[in-house]
Amino acid sequence: MSTNDLMSPAQISAMAGISRATVQRHIREGVLPGRRTPGGHMRVTRADAEHYARAYTVGTAITGTEPTLAQLTATLVKLADGATVGGDGWNETDAAALDFARAQQAA
Repeated sequence: MSTNDLMSPAQISAMAGISRATVQRHIREGVLPGRRTPGGHMRVTRADAEHYARAYTVGTAITGTEPTLAQLTATLVKLADGATVGGDGWNETDAAALDFARAQQAA
């Protein structure tokens, strides 16, 4: 894996439009899988970061605020099961992830 395939918490926060502290907290809580470089810095694969950014967007669309840990985790699971990370609005997979997250919220 090249260094181009890894992203820092600061890069992820810029992509997702959230604070770096939130990204770092989600890495510590295991919501966003990360690894440490030999120098001790946290890095996340680009694919995981893109799924996380999409899940955060979906979760925010549901609640209008920061999604709960359960909502974010549920949406990440759905995205990891085959969702694509699109940029041109909602697609079928996004709608399925949104439905799944809503069901988790209602449970």
